[in-house]
Amino acid sequence: TMWCYLLFISLFVTTCCGLEAEKGVDIYPVNDSTIVTAPDNFEFICNTTIEFNLILLIDRITNSTKFDRIHIKNMTTAKETVFRYTFMNTVSTDNGTTFRCIANGTQLKSNILTLQVHYPPVFVGDNGTVLRELRQGEDHTLYCNISSANPPAHLKLIRPNNTSKNVEFKVKGKHNETGIIHFNKAHVNNSGGYTCNATNIAGSSELSYYIYIGEEPKGLVVNCSSVFDNSTILVECGLDDTSSAPALSISISMTGITV
Repeated sequence: TMWCYLLFISLFVTTCCGLEAEKGVDIYPVNDSTIVTAPDNFEFICNTTIEFNLILLIDRITNSTKFDRIHIKNMTTAKETVFRYTFMNTVSTDNGTTFRCIANGTQLKSNILTLQVHYPPVFVGDNGTVLRELRQGEDHTLYCNISSANPPAHLKLIRPNNTSKNVEFKVKGKHNETGIIHFNKAHVNNSGGYTCNATNIAGSSELSYYIYIGEEPKGLVVNCSSVFDNSTILVECGLDDTSSAPALSISISMTGITV
């Protein structure tokens, strides 16, 4: 008797007061999550509460006023109210994309779905391993900047085992996206590999610098000898010590020579 009374009240309110269930097109992700890791596919469902033939329109909204119609589905039977759609091969630029499903020619409710794409960090400019030759005794600064990552990446600077105290390592930025390696009066002992490693839940990237700092030549002796042959003077010069690096250049000037 109580259930009959409640059913009677519900029917009375719906009929007399016009409080019908709101009809329209609902949209929701298949896996109950709007987060996907690139380049995975993203699948969602358009579910209608309409029990007659209709055309289902799926839009990709690029901003508040423009959209791309990415699919049109003819719902051919009255019982066909659910449609699954797969958005293929997501990329970083798909992050924040909004989808909607609407029924053609109706003013019914239409929900939206905003996609979140996780993608690994990417460094600005250089990638992989970069070779750099620095001058001994001078200050030098190397940078590794993360251009994009979602979610923000953790940046770690990895130093060689022989790093001296004259090399400073810093991580700066709102999301710690900038790595700084500063050489204060670089020394030959600073030569070696320096790695910037950026990691988030979508993956990781590395930027490596291999630094070579040549020792300044000291106390080198240049020996020259001359040979006079058929009115030609041939001057040959060489270094007593050829082990110093980087490579040396020798210039010879001759003045006051009369032949």
